[in-house]
Amino acid sequence: MFAADPVRPATLAIALACLHVHAAVDVSKFPAPASRTIEFTRDIQPILEASCLKCHGPNRSENSLRLDDRSFALKGGDRGPALVPGKATESLLLIAIAHASDELPDMPKKADPLPPEQIALLRAWIDQGAVWPAAAKDDRALNHWAWKAPARPPIPS
Repeated sequence: MFAADPVRPATLAIALACLHVHAAVDVSKFPAPASRTIEFTRDIQPILEASCLKCHGPNRSENSLRLDDRSFALKGGDRGPALVPGKATESLLLIAIAHASDELPDMPKKADPLPPEQIALLRAWIDQGAVWPAAAKDDRALNHWAWKAPARPPIPS
């Protein structure tokens, strides 16, 4: 039955890989979540920009993972969804940055590990539903000079 549909074996393989990663998670490596309400633009976006977007942003998406937009993070990359809203300990992003699994590479690569305070913020944010406002999108591309209407400069006096 699977031979007729090439998508199903690939989907099954990805699902099994995700289950395998979740089975090998050491939850004791997670710091306790922050005890306050987390605001994406104030608390989370700076962490992602400083530590994640160099390799998982709009210009480069290693392992097909982008963390510059909520829909991309929920879709995830080659290993599955990076975020599972409401379930931080099942989110591959948290597992990788907390170095809680031997199955996932420790993130960020080629940089110092995130401090426990930042991991606690990310954990609380994911547990609180991973709210990511649409206004948090990077609009630098929209403000590029090429997309602005030409304007006549003022006449010199």
